Amino acid sequence: MKNPLADFAEQAKKAWEGMDQGQRLLLLLISTVLVAGLVTLFLYAGKPDYAPLFQNLSVEEAGEVVDKLKELGIPYELSGGGTKILVPQDRVYEARMKLAQEGLPARGAGFEIFDKNTFGLTSFLQKVNYQRALQGELERTIMELKEVEGARVHLAVPEERLFAEEEKPPTASVVLKLRSGATLQDAQIEAITNLVANSVEGLNPNRVAIIDDRGNVLASGSGDDSSWATLSRLTATQLEMKKEVETTLTNRIQSMLESALGYHQAVVRVSADLDFEQREGQKETFEPIRGGEGVARSTQETEEKYRGGIAVPGGVPGVASNIPVYGEESQETGETSDYTRRESTVNYEINRVMEKFASSPGKITRLSVAVLVDGDLPPEQVEKVEGVVKAAAGLSEERGDMLIVESLPFNREMQEEEKKALASQNMMRWIELLAKYGLIALLIFLMYSLGRRILVSATLPERVMAEFYEEEERYEEERLPPIRPVELSPEEKVKMEVQKRMEEDIKKLVHTSPEDAVKLLRSWLHED
Repeated sequence: MKNPLADFAEQAKKAWEGMDQGQRLLLLLISTVLVAGLVTLFLYAGKPDYAPLFQNLSVEEAGEVVDKLKELGIPYELSGGGTKILVPQDRVYEARMKLAQEGLPARGAGFEIFDKNTFGLTSFLQKVNYQRALQGELERTIMELKEVEGARVHLAVPEERLFAEEEKPPTASVVLKLRSGATLQDAQIEAITNLVANSVEGLNPNRVAIIDDRGNVLASGSGDDSSWATLSRLTATQLEMKKEVETTLTNRIQSMLESALGYHQAVVRVSADLDFEQREGQKETFEPIRGGEGVARSTQETEEKYRGGIAVPGGVPGVASNIPVYGEESQETGETSDYTRRESTVNYEINRVMEKFASSPGKITRLSVAVLVDGDLPPEQVEKVEGVVKAAAGLSEERGDMLIVESLPFNREMQEEEKKALASQNMMRWIELLAKYGLIALLIFLMYSLGRRILVSATLPERVMAEFYEEEERYEEERLPPIRPVELSPEEKVKMEVQKRMEEDIKKLVHTSPEDAVKLLRSWLHED
């Protein structure tokens, strides 16, 4: 029974001997590349996937974590200059839990500092530990932001004084290390400020200073509401609100005009004046009662009555004799008199109206809209466009809003140039892709062709001999009658020897120049 390995080794040996030096070098190069690729594949296939355990660690923190991982028997890798630690992906959470139990990495300590027995500590040390814990908790919370890579918080809380005028307000300072290319928005800076201020009793948000690792002041912490940082944030907010109003109105008008006139047939620009002043107040007015007598609050009435005679003055000159005596009949006339007097005072409630008002900032005080339409529109169409734009933008004559609509032919040369430039860019992108992937395909084809040629060249002598014998047998079967064992004459023996010599020469020719041998054999067969 033949051994397949021995046959393969024999064939490989024959193929190697039939190659020239260039073919051998090329075969060795291809074999080396294939072996290296297989080795790399096996190495990476058998290697577990690693995931970040901790990153952005200091040298001391990384050293402590690595020592603990060694004790736990958890494999690890270091990257980023030793600041990033990687562990197998399926053991990330296990490693974090075990390290957390050991208080690693030893970043800003939080309230777990009080988990230890603090019996016997003085009140001063207790205050220091509380401040450390609060700073550590704030650092951890701030680092939850995806833009923040690291954070340090410093709190300055003065001691309480007996007199209020001697007390100093607490302050805070925050240093942020941002990730590469990351920036904080104004809302995020305000959120950090309020977070720190609300975590410390008596801390005003205006006394929280925030800077980044590049030395940029994000919040001044000067304690003045009118500080430059505060004003700049307010100005940025106002500009953003103004831009948002203008953009909303522009898009509303633009989409409507494009639906009616066509794409890129109109250009709209909107300018909005906003009132950012915030007003609050109370108004009290007094009005008279209308359509009624009103509501009586109080009434006061006085009445006087008298009935009696009229005394006629007379008698001895003098004051006493000429004073009339009421209640007695007069001697001269004998008449009587009735007297009645009434007074009434009514106090009515006053109609009082109380009004409270508050105006929010951002009220539109004036709008200016400019519309430019492509082409030469007749006046009636321009009037229609004006009416539609007024309705869409909500323009008001009382407010003094302004609208201008003009029709002019657009200059399309710039658009055409932009289209050509865009088409050229797309073409270059396609050319780059074709060149990239075409080169890869060409290399694969060349490697395949060269490898196939080497293998064919290595096995060519055996193939040539096999083809020769197959064609010879087929030719003998087709052209010659069955051979019978006969006695050969001397001339026939000479011919047999010549034929043998020719076969030997052909074999040598096959080994030295296989292609010439194939051509020679085929020419002989065609001649016959």
